[in-house]
Amino acid sequence: MHGISIHSALAIKRQRKKREAKARKQRRGSSNPSLGEYLADERTQGKIRANKIVGTVTMFHIGTIFTLIGILLGLAAIITNQTQSEMAELIGTGIICLVIGVFLLVLNSIYGKKEEEELEQYVEARLSKTKDGGQLVQDV
Repeated sequence: MHGISIHSALAIKRQRKKREAKARKQRRGSSNPSLGEYLADERTQGKIRANKIVGTVTMFHIGTIFTLIGILLGLAAIITNQTQSEMAELIGTGIICLVIGVFLLVLNSIYGKKEEEELEQYVEARLSKTKDGGQLVQDV
């Protein structure tokens, strides 16, 4: 009875080690991947990049669009020959779009600075050493 349970425990331990080694290899990347691995990795990377490109519309982009629309509406009101009421509507709408765009751009810069500070603190914590030379935070 004991022999079977010991063999099962050793088999489970070997499987865990294999999975951990495989996971480490995937995290680090192999030094000489085979052509099949390389092509499969490129296809996966392409899908990931395509998904990221679609999902990267930020406040900066929206703020820029609003700012440009506001400027174009203001220029359209100034350049064209329109009645005073039409001109006032275009300028008013342009100013509102311009204000919204500038607000979003300022808000994006505030959030960007906050994220940079958090990233800097994280990197400092990861790279800092204790007095005896060991890492302060262990690698995952």
